[in-house]
Amino acid sequence: MIDNTSTERPLKRMSSCLSLQSQKSPGNDLLEDWPARDTSEVNNAKPRKHVTFSDYSSLRSYENDPKYRATKSYSSADRKRFQVDAAREGIRIQRLISSLHVQPGAAIHELIGLNLLCREELLGIEHLVSEKAALRTAHERRSHSAIVLKAQDDLRDKNSDALDSNILLAKVAISRSSRNVEKAKLRAALAADRGG
Repeated sequence: MIDNTSTERPLKRMSSCLSLQSQKSPGNDLLEDWPARDTSEVNNAKPRKHVTFSDYSSLRSYENDPKYRATKSYSSADRKRFQVDAAREGIRIQRLISSLHVQPGAAIHELIGLNLLCREELLGIEHLVSEKAALRTAHERRSHSAIVLKAQDDLRDKNSDALDSNILLAKVAISRSSRNVEKAKLRAALAADRGG
């Protein structure tokens, strides 16, 4: 048999203290005494899961617009089409550049001056137009990877907290990627303006 006298005494003292306090403070009269329980019983009991529903819940259903559903995200076919369009645009610009028989940098400036090409058309596909740009892009990607991996290695050596390490590593990657993010945003805005 379990002796509850040791647990009952503090509870009685606490309830008498609460009754004195409830006379002083109006908020304390909302408190109620909990029944005495065996602590081993409480520790072994599994928490019961339950669901509650609000009296004021409401459901709104909207008709699924087929046009919205078709345009809310890009399918893999859309992405392939974008790649084909970018490659086709790159080939078109390469042919324009090679038709001038001058250095590619000078040819691009001349084509822009003749209004046969605009800078926005080059944005994001420079690596498809110029071999030099392709090499620069590959170098930037390797450099970015090396810097992020070095930062990760430094953080691992410091044995810093995993969450802090992830945040610091993300900051390094973001700071290195900000220029590419801006170019991608501009390219997307231009593509949206042209309708494709």
